[in-house]
Amino acid sequence: MGSHLIVTAVFTIAVFSLPAWATPFWHEGEVRTREAREREARAAARAAKRLEEYRKEDQTQSVRPAGPAEAQSRHEARAGAQERQTWRQEMQSRSREALAMESGVITLVVFGILVCVASAVLLRKASARRRVPQTPPPRTTPTPRKKSQATPASSATPARRKSPVRRKEPPVAPVSTAALETVRVQRWRRILEAQIETLRSVHDRLAQCADPPAYLTRSAFAALRRDAEKAAGQFPAEWPTTLADAPEIRMLQTIREFLHDPACFLEKANSTFIANELSRSQQFFDRIEARALTDEQRRAVVTDGDRNLVVAAAGSGKTSAIVAKAGWLLHRGDRRPPELLLLAFARDARKELEERLRKRLDADAARGMTVSTFHSLGLAIIGEAEGQRPALAKAAEDDRALTDLLKNIVAELRADRTISATLLSWFQEQFAPYRSQHEFQTWGAYWDYIRRYGIRSLKGGSN
Repeated sequence: MGSHLIVTAVFTIAVFSLPAWATPFWHEGEVRTREAREREARAAARAAKRLEEYRKEDQTQSVRPAGPAEAQSRHEARAGAQERQTWRQEMQSRSREALAMESGVITLVVFGILVCVASAVLLRKASARRRVPQTPPPRTTPTPRKKSQATPASSATPARRKSPVRRKEPPVAPVSTAALETVRVQRWRRILEAQIETLRSVHDRLAQCADPPAYLTRSAFAALRRDAEKAAGQFPAEWPTTLADAPEIRMLQTIREFLHDPACFLEKANSTFIANELSRSQQFFDRIEARALTDEQRRAVVTDGDRNLVVAAAGSGKTSAIVAKAGWLLHRGDRRPPELLLLAFARDARKELEERLRKRLDADAARGMTVSTFHSLGLAIIGEAEGQRPALAKAAEDDRALTDLLKNIVAELRADRTISATLLSWFQEQFAPYRSQHEFQTWGAYWDYIRRYGIRSLKGGSN
């Protein structure tokens, strides 16, 4: 505590005496600045005096200067050179003085900072010593006095109060590592016993995907992944080594391996199903149509996801793939005939699809399926929802009305000169190779050319 008071006193004296120490330096700086200004004034006066002396000296010389202007410039140059040398000497002296003054001020500031830091450290140590509780001296338990016959004077004296005796608590025995491991194993056993049914359900579904009985759709896979995450989330990160060979731990390990890369698991399961199903249904795909299905058609059939997109060109066998898909679903028992809907764009395609279904599949199964066009399905849905089907244009139901409509549209286009010229150029140069009737040797060759390219006039007749 005494050292703390001494440091505080030194620090206070240093702080209050700092202005007194710095005042001489500041006063000395002002004096030096004033002296520098006076030196500058004296230097200017000396320069003017020298200039006048140089002029008089030139006038007294025997050799006359070249002119007044030249003499003036020579005088000013000599005077300026001497003045610059004097000014440089004064500036160097002032710089040394300013540097000395700044060094003194910096030394005072650093000393003050060090005193502050030392005072703060001593204050913290003193406060820490004051906060440390001092252990009170142990209390001695007074020995009970034997009862004796008290005199009347002593009976009036009040009895001294006995201080309570403090009992020492027994020390806590350290817990061994084996005991902790035993508790951990018991906790894991309780969790496994509570979650065994969930683990077994998810594990059986994952094991079934090694040889999937059906194509694993996105919706079914999402449900499986959700159940696996829920089952694995009930357990800590690591299990005890003593339970590593338990069947429940092996199930949990399989589930965690599946959750590590579920996308790869899905792709592998579906690839296995496609390969196995192509082998199992080979005879069906060979006989479902007049010609055996190609490998692309068979893969399009057995890929049975929630939504499948098959892109194929005209004449590549889309109708055969549709018929095979319906027959494959019925053959496996995945769907019943009333659950299947087959759509075509035009009525001719719908009639062809119905006919091929009756030939290639069972007649009862073909009658149970719904085969329609997109337009008929839309009208049926609107009629069922609204109670009445909407009216259609006549050209949508009558082929002759459609032909007349197209003729009228072409006639309107021909009235426009620009469109008419474009149509004529297309029919002459793009629709068929143009050949004049005079290029043919016989009329038979000309009519063969007309029939081959189906050339007709805009009025509907042959040329």
